[in-house]
Amino acid sequence: MERARYEVELARRQYDSVDPQNRLVAREPERRFEKALQESDAVTANASERLQKLEAPLSLAEEQQLKAYAEEVAKLWRAPGTRVQERKRIARCLLEKIVVLAAPEAERLKAEVYWKGGEKTGLEAARDKTGLHRYVTDPELVELVRTLACEFSDEQIARILHRKRLQTPKGHAFKAYHVTNVRQGYGIAKGPAIPVQAEDVYTAEEAAELLGVHRCMVIR
Repeated sequence: MERARYEVELARRQYDSVDPQNRLVAREPERRFEKALQESDAVTANASERLQKLEAPLSLAEEQQLKAYAEEVAKLWRAPGTRVQERKRIARCLLEKIVVLAAPEAERLKAEVYWKGGEKTGLEAARDKTGLHRYVTDPELVELVRTLACEFSDEQIARILHRKRLQTPKGHAFKAYHVTNVRQGYGIAKGPAIPVQAEDVYTAEEAAELLGVHRCMVIR
């Protein structure tokens, strides 16, 4: 409706700017102005009809469907395909306001979350230290990379961290370039590269045949 009203005002300004004495030039702006008015009326009528349907009470089936949706909110929030924009929309539907209480010298922040339904939840979080941002790699993770770099390449370290379900400070799955950034940022030497071909290097299939086990056992 707002877009339709804007189109009407735009067409009105264009029509008013034409010299009234020049009728031939004024016909086209007048036609666009009338068309914009007709489209605005149609949009308003359609919107009014849809709003009236939304104001009608929910049926029993709609109530049950809505409750089923509510039970899936957590799954939707954690789904890999859910975009940041969609999480913001979910948050706007659920949250009324958040009040953060921060004493000047306190090491932890206290927050009170007010939900749409009237419930209130208390939360605490550590205050960020001055000069540091929240995307700093955890010291334990740095030490783990330092230990693994003695034997593995960046690609192998990334696969190990991914299997352990560890993530980067921004919440992403580890890739080889993430490991490289951690190493370079903390002065960790690059791990040994595994030769592609050598007398003592075997593929998973070759190792499984030599050991008399299944290939999946070697991979695990």
